[in-house]
Amino acid sequence: VLGVFGCWVISGKTSIIFACHALVYLILRVNPDNMYIDSSFKVVPKKPRMTQLFIVYFEIDNYVSCIIFLLLLTYY
Repeated sequence: VLGVFGCWVISGKTSIIFACHALVYLILRVNPDNMYIDSSFKVVPKKPRMTQLFIVYFEIDNYVSCIIFLLLLTYY
């Protein structure tokens, strides 16, 4: 189950992180082989108006899983 892991406000714009705290903790403890980052500008919700979806993937034993999702109100 994903839950809001955190959010931050920069210049009055809020960004939201969706992740499972326990899963992130476990993934980092097993020392993943690789970390991949992907961003998309086309697949974002219109309400609330977000501009970018940022996804963090981790690779462990040749399996890649998306673990962290960020909805951003501005481009980074």
